[in-house]
Amino acid sequence: MNRPRTRRLCVHVTTVHDGRDVRIFRKEARTLAAAGFAVAIIHPGDVIDDQSDVQFVGLGLRGGRLRRAVVGGWRAFWRARSLGAHLFHFHDPELIPWGIVWRLTGGVTVYDVHEDVPKAVLRKRWIPAWARPSVAKCMRVLEQSAGAMCSAIVTATEPIARRFPGSRTIVVRNYPENLEQFQRASLPWSDRENAAMYAGTLSGDRGLHRMLDAIQRVDGRLGAFLWLAGPLRGQALVDSDGRELAPTLLRFEGQVRRERVVEITGRVRVGLHVVEPLEAYQESLPIKIFEYMAAGIPCVVSDFSVWRSLVETHGCGVVVDPMSPDAIAEAISWVLREPAAAEAMGRRGAAAAMQHYDWKLEGARLVELYGHLLET
Repeated sequence: MNRPRTRRLCVHVTTVHDGRDVRIFRKEARTLAAAGFAVAIIHPGDVIDDQSDVQFVGLGLRGGRLRRAVVGGWRAFWRARSLGAHLFHFHDPELIPWGIVWRLTGGVTVYDVHEDVPKAVLRKRWIPAWARPSVAKCMRVLEQSAGAMCSAIVTATEPIARRFPGSRTIVVRNYPENLEQFQRASLPWSDRENAAMYAGTLSGDRGLHRMLDAIQRVDGRLGAFLWLAGPLRGQALVDSDGRELAPTLLRFEGQVRRERVVEITGRVRVGLHVVEPLEAYQESLPIKIFEYMAAGIPCVVSDFSVWRSLVETHGCGVVVDPMSPDAIAEAISWVLREPAAAEAMGRRGAAAAMQHYDWKLEGARLVELYGHLLET
């Protein structure tokens, strides 16, 4: 990448996410700093001592969501001003008014849209059900204002991008970084365990109970088990009938470091992502699918059009009805019964992941946008 001709400070601002958020820090901020931009992250937590080229500015926010939205936005705006920042790249819809003020006072603003906010509002449990439709409409109007006023809009997916002006919107997909580590950690197929895995938040809408149901329906002669890693969110680790699984069928590790996820992914033969058909999920591009592909394991995923297109294009997985434990069990069984076909499926996925779905390609697009915004 060419070194930019400016060292004007660019701040990434969030009052919601952790300062070391994967998309904000590990991908976007570090990529921009490596390309020569001066980058700081204003975040809701306390001071972070980090040796990277990215500066961290903690707001020390305390209290609930309302205080965070009101006090946090005001405090973040003035901290950015005090730092002498020129570009205000914000990641939360509650910061839209402050981004517009920044733009009106002569600065450059970028709104980074991680999800379809109006749709997401409709499933926020902390918002009273009767109020969600009205809040969703308000967020739609607020985002239309952002689209009209901000210097640029960055979205995580194409469907989100279609809601904003095409002339100022780019898609920077949330593809994974360092996919090479999954390839390096992958054991030969013959040395892998007859296991299916899922790593991530464990909840009902993410298929927890149906995965537990499914592994009990796989042919016992295959010796299959389910390997889970991630935090439980208000759920018990039981199947849909409230029963605990036999120890031979389940290996649960709780929340683990990324290095452990890489290791597990390299040892199993099936990667699961069988979330419920909620609208917010159907248009997403889950990182774990690309990580499964990079590790050379077939993906068993929900039959959503975007995901079906992905796995069928590359011949790297099986789509199933995510509400059917029988369908999930059948897919797992097929992979374990057909090692030659499954291994070939894994090889195709690994090749596609490295060629098409690595973060480096998306990071280059963001660097190009910054160069344009700061040199005009």
